Amino acid sequence: MWWELYRRWTLWDFARRVRKHGWTGTYVRGEGASFAYSIGFWESAQAPEVIMFGMTQEIANGLLWEAHRQLKSGELTLQDKAAWSLDWEDGPQFAWRMVHPTQIRREHFNIAIWHQERQGGRRADLRAFQLFVTDTHGLFPWDEGFDTEYRPVQPELYLPFFGPADDD
Repeated sequence: MWWELYRRWTLWDFARRVRKHGWTGTYVRGEGASFAYSIGFWESAQAPEVIMFGMTQEIANGLLWEAHRQLKSGELTLQDKAAWSLDWEDGPQFAWRMVHPTQIRREHFNIAIWHQERQGGRRADLRAFQLFVTDTHGLFPWDEGFDTEYRPVQPELYLPFFGPADDD
């Protein structure tokens, strides 16, 4: 009973925040890499949702707000392998990758899928881009020589998923 009450309150709260701001984000602490993703970018910015891994909640929240601002203003257009510069001196470099449609799974996009379906959309229509950060050598996972220690921190959702079927 309490779990169902908590679940319903959580979903209501996400819907309320999307109505208030046009979008919201969620941060998921996991046994593996923690991650954050947007909910409602497709409505408020006519853009795919965004997901990022391995960042603190504070940094992820700031990056989601900045991505949304730039998407709404037209400063940012999400394209596969496109760099995203935040004008940081000596900071990490970022790049976007389109999430493969088979990776739009409840494991990583649960509330975004729920919201899409609640708005009358289909899960199959949900699109997303993943934000990647370079390793200490300035390389991305798709670059030769990328430090494999970083792989568990940034799952490569641009690759097809070959695991068991997702629960609906």
